[in-house]
Amino acid sequence: MENQESIYEEKQGNLLTGILGALLGALIGTALWVLVGVWGYIASIVAWLTAFLAGKGYDLLHGRPGKAKTITIIVMLILSICVGTVGTVAVVGVQSIKEAEEEMNSFELAHFKKLYPNELDYVLEMMQTNDEIHTEITKSLALGMLFGALGAYPIVLGDRRKTELACTEKAQSIIEQGRRMQDDFIRRLMAGLEEEKLEIFFEVIDTMNENLDAILEGE
Repeated sequence: MENQESIYEEKQGNLLTGILGALLGALIGTALWVLVGVWGYIASIVAWLTAFLAGKGYDLLHGRPGKAKTITIIVMLILSICVGTVGTVAVVGVQSIKEAEEEMNSFELAHFKKLYPNELDYVLEMMQTNDEIHTEITKSLALGMLFGALGAYPIVLGDRRKTELACTEKAQSIIEQGRRMQDDFIRRLMAGLEEEKLEIFFEVIDTMNENLDAILEGE
């Protein structure tokens, strides 16, 4: 197991794992965005939290610091804002249609179902043709980008300006507890995996990481 942990530690600062972490963080933010929107609140504010979650996920999976982190967070944030906005409109729209269907008589309901077998089909059509919905989506995207920028700015800035903190003796027990939790997570994550398989896995990750570097550098 010590060999497995040493292999894991050697691969810190990996762009691909950082992207995966940022994606997971952004997905959590997207889910929260839709949930808040369905509750009737201004979901765009969640973009601030999404930026934090994407940055946290990037760091937790030991993503490479610097320009790559900035680009990754911005891309994931934009994707989350777009998916969250459209997803919220779709979910709220489907809920509204279902409520409207309860008020229809059997003839009206049969006619509606003939045109739109699925409520989502009607909502998607309205999203494409209804000017009011277009306006709401545009406002939500604009606010999301604003709050997202506010959330991403300190993360990007903090990645450039580092402050060295020294922990006191009182913090050592907490630090040790955190390290034990991290070690336990690594052991459980790699349980049952042979060292040869881990080496092959990380070789694949390294190759993909190099390919991503080449893409970012425009080669």
